[in-house]
Amino acid sequence: MDKALTGTDATADQKKKVTDILQAAFTDMKPLHDQRVENRKAMEAAMQAPTIDPARIEQIRAEQMKVADQSSKRFTKALTDAGNVLSASQRQAFFKNWSSEHHGKRHG
Repeated sequence: MDKALTGTDATADQKKKVTDILQAAFTDMKPLHDQRVENRKAMEAAMQAPTIDPARIEQIRAEQMKVADQSSKRFTKALTDAGNVLSASQRQAFFKNWSSEHHGKRHG
């Protein structure tokens, strides 16, 4: 997050608020990440079972989508909250830096 805030001309207070907001979101999302990992393992096991159970596969898929939606909502709220701490020009610089820092990385 520090790299994303570099060049934003954000004050120390703004930087702390943004960092706190995003760190809280990442903490909140950790169990969701763990659940996505478990769902992928469950899907792998279900697909490798001697007999494929379509109902079980659908249950895992639905759970995975539910968890993804919860993660998306939490992260979007954090970005909105963090964005509200910054001015428009600071937000533009932040997201430009954030995008270049995270380009090509896959999370979750």
